[in-house]
Amino acid sequence: MMYLIRNSVGVGFAILSGLLLASAGCGAQGGGGGGGGAGLAEGETTNEEPDQGVTEGEGQREVDSADGLGTANDQPTDEVDSAGDEPDALTQTMLYVISSGLQGYRDAGTLRGPTITATTDLDSDPAGDPVDAAFDARGALYVISSLNTGTIAVYDNPLTATGNRTPDRMVSGDLTGLFIPTGLAIDVENDLLYVSNGFSNSVSHVVVFDLGTPDAFDGNVEPISTFDVDMDSVLFADQVQFANGSLYVVDAPEILVFDSPADLKGPAIPDRVITNAAFDDNIQIHLADADRMIVASGDTGGTDQVFILERASTLDGAVEPDVVLTVARTTGTADTIFAAIDSQDRLFIADGWNGVIYTFDNASTLTSGEYFADRDFDLGTYLPDRLLLSEEP
Repeated sequence: MMYLIRNSVGVGFAILSGLLLASAGCGAQGGGGGGGGAGLAEGETTNEEPDQGVTEGEGQREVDSADGLGTANDQPTDEVDSAGDEPDALTQTMLYVISSGLQGYRDAGTLRGPTITATTDLDSDPAGDPVDAAFDARGALYVISSLNTGTIAVYDNPLTATGNRTPDRMVSGDLTGLFIPTGLAIDVENDLLYVSNGFSNSVSHVVVFDLGTPDAFDGNVEPISTFDVDMDSVLFADQVQFANGSLYVVDAPEILVFDSPADLKGPAIPDRVITNAAFDDNIQIHLADADRMIVASGDTGGTDQVFILERASTLDGAVEPDVVLTVARTTGTADTIFAAIDSQDRLFIADGWNGVIYTFDNASTLTSGEYFADRDFDLGTYLPDRLLLSEEP
């Protein structure tokens, strides 16, 4: 399961100086969708070769005449494998795009082309503009927003979470401790929900909820514990991810790791601090299977790169990524604001500037360099902020 935010910055400063909130606006910096077209009309062809500097040899992508972004010419397509058989479809990946709403795309690993219609499209009403989302062990979808200074909406059947559907449960109120939430993560083994609040005086308050009795998580629910994280970031709110028993808190450009978060109360000191000179104030992370961390960095003035780091559970101090990836386009650059890998080793990269999702097959075989994606699809008017992946048989 995988996550994302970003269109928050405008409202965040309007409500509380220094906070980053998720609300439509900031993501629109790139001039709206259409990135998949990359300057070509539908059906128009191009003879343009990849820009100089694109890595030669294995992994080289040729330009896709349908969308101008490029597809792999050295790997099987999504329609058939190298033997001419249908691809193995043991699981389907449902990709949720968090923007001004929450759009879900079924079988996302095979999608390509111009604007793709979402399988589900959850409006911001009545639960407010989504900031982040996660799944619990039962498959219920939890979506946080800044509505009423902080609301958590719960949808028991995410595939019916479309339109302006009323959530099955909503948590908000003065007892919750929610205040301009910026991220959430769920420890599915222990039924614990972590929510990072907007920070004040350089402190982010993390509230922890017990999800052991799902029906009781409704209304003005009090958290079971709260702890505080000192933040150095002054422009961007923190993101949280849970993996391998640890809570990862983004304090861009650093990543703070708390190895026993369920035991924390009051001021908390991280057990590890992960840094790299190329990480900037726009990084967002995803913790993938096989103990991998994917760090996406992209924004105006940012590095616009994706970093893949192995052995995430042991990372500490200044680290060197195993792979540094730049997404190639025939026109312009990709704003790689978020990236995640599913169980079938497919890397999904969200382009917040152009409104495009890029898919790379065989992520574990990638080496550092600049590549065209194996497939991409255009989100139309939606500009992604964070991503959430779920998988089903």
